[in-house]
Amino acid sequence: MSNLLDRASVVLTPTGFNNGEALCVKPEDGSGDFQFSRNSAATRVNAQGLVEDVQILSSNLVQNGDFSEQGAEEVSNGSFTNGSTDWTLGTGWSVGEDKAVAVSGASTKLTQSISGLSGKTCKVSFTLSNYGGNGSVRVDFGSVSSNPINTNGEKVLYGTYDNNAFELFKNTGFSGSITNISVKEVGQNWDLGSGWSIGTNKAIYDNSGSGNLNQSFTWQVGKKYKITFDIGDFTTNKRFDIFSGVSFIKTATIDNNTSYTILFDGDGGSTFRFRGLTTESFSITNTKIIEITDDTNLPRINYEGFSYDGSGNIIPDSGCGSWLWENQSTNLIEYSNDYADSYWQKLPSGSGVAPIITSNYAISPDGTQNADRIQFDATTSGSNSDRSRIRATLTLTDGADYTFSFYAKSTNGTDQKISILFDNSQISIKTITSEWQRYEATATQTGTGSFCGLDLRSSNASTSDILVYGIQIEEQSYSTSLIPTSGQASGVTRNQDLCNNGGTGTGLINSTEGVLYAEIAANSDDLTYRIFSINDGSRNNRVYLQYTNASNTLSAVVKSSNNTQANMALVLSDETNFIKVGFKYKANDFALWVNGVEVATDTSGLSPIGLNNLAFNDGTSNNFFGKTKCVAVWKEALSDEELAELTTI
Repeated sequence: MSNLLDRASVVLTPTGFNNGEALCVKPEDGSGDFQFSRNSAATRVNAQGLVEDVQILSSNLVQNGDFSEQGAEEVSNGSFTNGSTDWTLGTGWSVGEDKAVAVSGASTKLTQSISGLSGKTCKVSFTLSNYGGNGSVRVDFGSVSSNPINTNGEKVLYGTYDNNAFELFKNTGFSGSITNISVKEVGQNWDLGSGWSIGTNKAIYDNSGSGNLNQSFTWQVGKKYKITFDIGDFTTNKRFDIFSGVSFIKTATIDNNTSYTILFDGDGGSTFRFRGLTTESFSITNTKIIEITDDTNLPRINYEGFSYDGSGNIIPDSGCGSWLWENQSTNLIEYSNDYADSYWQKLPSGSGVAPIITSNYAISPDGTQNADRIQFDATTSGSNSDRSRIRATLTLTDGADYTFSFYAKSTNGTDQKISILFDNSQISIKTITSEWQRYEATATQTGTGSFCGLDLRSSNASTSDILVYGIQIEEQSYSTSLIPTSGQASGVTRNQDLCNNGGTGTGLINSTEGVLYAEIAANSDDLTYRIFSINDGSRNNRVYLQYTNASNTLSAVVKSSNNTQANMALVLSDETNFIKVGFKYKANDFALWVNGVEVATDTSGLSPIGLNNLAFNDGTSNNFFGKTKCVAVWKEALSDEELAELTTI
């Protein structure tokens, strides 16, 4: 396969893009790259399994934002396997059996000199065993000491050194054994002001001062940034400030152990700074700064097919990416992710139990804490009509198809039941599991007025406790990628993806003979023509592959001077499954290969003329909407053996 791709003249895989371009891996000079446009925002699922807006381009610009980074080991012979080497033993200390052993008596220290330790904030750990029941030990960081330690087990503590030595002090009554001593720097890239310290994967403010937690960062003028971080370990409402070094960004009032998001326009400042106040105590972690662009013509590499760990969480980088090309669509729901808003009716209002909404209860599929918990309950009511539900009132088109979709996850780890409410009827019962999944159902509207939402009625359950994110209703027979809304009265529209004019470099396409290859899947079996082709800029001369207006049907066609020269078709089991397809064209020698098998041939027909363009349409229309892992062009007709190798799954 690699040798065959080396011989291809154009190869497009889901790897690189710019605003307005999908970049080919071959040719490397850019002459094969595709022009792309959408002119609207859009979402994708990234390699970590998170729903994200593709307008957010950068990775996390904060260094060590989760405070998990650890430096090299500072201590030598911390397990005492080399006896007392590198250690200074005070009175009452000895070494044996890979341990430092202390007996009660004088107050002394176990010490090791460490050059360059002063000024470093460190994670210190060791194992205490055979504790004699009296006295204690403590770690001295120089002028500051840890709390007394007087129980067996592994010990972990943090502190900032102002000397160049590890010192473990024992008082007169202490006896016990110490081993596995480790000292590693933490808090890299951060400057800790008064009141700040580092804990396990977090920075802690202890209200003992009004210092800053700083990191050098350049806020570029004219750029937009999204700042996110998680707050924990607080007990009452607290407050802290955020600065850029030039401007005051925001005063944040902490009212929950949750995630916070702040948008900020770059002002030329040179630091990112949290400032604590003297009345507060809390911790911060998962700090991120992401650059947001205004680019709306960014192609999407979408990931799917992830593996999950034993807790129902996606394993990052376990999915497979493909270019996602979608038709225009509108999410008709005004508030796709705020179910506490009055837009959503909470019923019943009479003798039954209305659902309880807890906003921002848990981490959602976009990786932030903005999933709402909805507790549906009918246990106090004997009437099915009194069961709880949430619904929105919509004006829809009589006779049109609509698709309702939403992400959901069980709150308590056990399967939950809920019905999709459409046109005031329960059209589908869904079983919500312990993994985040997207659920959908399609129905035909009757009349123009409609109630749509989530409904406990007809779900054969008296309660349902679930997390919900991203409710969407589209006027079509299948769902597309999430289109977030936040109060837009007519919903939000994502424009169609248009990817055309690739392979325009001189000599990249041969009209006389060649192969058009792709690994593709349709977004749905929607009975429309969805085409990609080699063409002359029109529909007169072209070689193309298409999903047709017949159910689950793929065809390969050659046109020369607007006359059909070959037309071969194959009925697929499901056109939404990925296939590898190769179409060989040459005068009187046409062949269609799918998944390693030659499925059709034609031995009579002319070659097209003037081919100079590769496009995800037929030359002018019938855009290809689907998923693409690879598109490639050869300027020669490959052999049967090569086509079999190329298309085998």
